[in-house]
Amino acid sequence: MTDKTTSPTGGVDRMQRNLLVTMLVLMCIGFLILITVVSLAYLWSAGQERVVKEVRSAGRVLSVSQTSGTWIRSLVETDTVYFSLVDAVSLNKQEQVTLEVRGNRSRHLCDSERSCTRLISSSIRE
Repeated sequence: MTDKTTSPTGGVDRMQRNLLVTMLVLMCIGFLILITVVSLAYLWSAGQERVVKEVRSAGRVLSVSQTSGTWIRSLVETDTVYFSLVDAVSLNKQEQVTLEVRGNRSRHLCDSERSCTRLISSSIRE
């Protein structure tokens, strides 16, 4: 007498194989949904970053200092406040700069030619 649960063609082995295939298919579907959601969120944020919601005067440039290392950062001193920027920037002394708030709530410092650089601390607390 043979035991059906231990035979290679038994019902338990077939059920385990079907369960594993189902789990694998569900994991792949979940992964595809996750990739789709992340991609759509990135595209939405990138689109919102192009929309300017608010423009404020940030004053006149007094000095610009660069820090080098793995990433180059800039610190811009205006007559009203300091701004820490994510990229290197070249600004003239006494140049009027503006602070732009974008649709995704990021902040950018812009010169008179509308060349803008994102601030390191770009979130706005309300």
